Amino acid sequence: MSATLTLSAPAVAPLTTRPRLPEIDVIRGLSVGMMIVVHTLLYFATAETQRRGLGHVILVLGKATATFVVCLGVSFSLSRRQATGAALRRGLRLLAYGYALNFAKFIVPLYVFRTLPPALLLDLGRRPGDPGNLPFLLLLGDILHLAGLSTMALAGLRHLRGGPLAALGLAALVALAAPRLWGLRPADPGTAYLCDLLWGSTYTVFFPLFPWLAYALVGYALGAAYRRWAIHPRIFYAWVGGGGLLALGAGLLLGFAYPTTWQGADFYRTGPAGVLALSGLTSLLFAIFRVAARYLPLWLLRGFTFLSRYVTSLYALSWVAIYWNLGWLGFLRYAQGWQLALLVAYIFSLTLLAHWIYRRLVVWLG
Repeated sequence: MSATLTLSAPAVAPLTTRPRLPEIDVIRGLSVGMMIVVHTLLYFATAETQRRGLGHVILVLGKATATFVVCLGVSFSLSRRQATGAALRRGLRLLAYGYALNFAKFIVPLYVFRTLPPALLLDLGRRPGDPGNLPFLLLLGDILHLAGLSTMALAGLRHLRGGPLAALGLAALVALAAPRLWGLRPADPGTAYLCDLLWGSTYTVFFPLFPWLAYALVGYALGAAYRRWAIHPRIFYAWVGGGGLLALGAGLLLGFAYPTTWQGADFYRTGPAGVLALSGLTSLLFAIFRVAARYLPLWLLRGFTFLSRYVTSLYALSWVAIYWNLGWLGFLRYAQGWQLALLVAYIFSLTLLAHWIYRRLVVWLG
């Protein structure tokens, strides 16, 4: 990644124009599609099935979250809406969406439908009937909370006029500091929750800002570098691909030599070597899909563009579809491949149908 910054950059492209990058749509669309598949399998496949071959597939596909966050950083860097105030408001809206999603996917099936399986609560470390379930589930931190906090952090970086090198330096600091910060929290509940959002080590927050902000910063650096090198895209993507390959290799070697640097407490807290490898992989994917996007069938490219354009609503609606169906479909219940394939198709179909209804309502009310 740092190799992209060794060149003397030409004039920066105007901030009022946002280049359309098909590779962003392909990667982001593919990422949200993979996340829907992973979430469906995690909630419907039996524990034994997940421990076998399928478990490894889920683990690999689950890393698509990192590419999703990198794309967030790229899109932010290329966004026409450059005012710091507007970016901060966008971050706050994403946080609000995160809490609204918690209400829809947890509170409604638990207290209105009364269909949320007790086994799911136990899996989250809760006891059925516990009065503390309501605040716990409502405040549970997920990807939208991370997106909101990351957007506000990137707004601060842009306000300070930080360039690609500054973003990569901050990404490295975040990745290195994260393992030392995980789990630090005071006794005060309000401050403790804020610390959980920043660097929590429990399932109160699934995606703490440390280390996940590092991926957004890498994406920001990619977008900022692209604006500087937009007139020489071949040179830019050659450096991005080469730098990504080097970062991927270095991260894998470092993780192999020092396993503690690869992954932290769990899947959601990746160590510096893991951050380096996943950042390199995503950068390499940008270079690969830059070429591959030219050869994709038009219908497939349009499909990825659709998923990318409506990524937030599709992500949220897929979660609602999963949780609202757990009551009658069952939690961790299915082991056969054909059953899981049908479930994935079913959740995808429900998500797309709900999105279509949502868009019609927006048009009708707007």
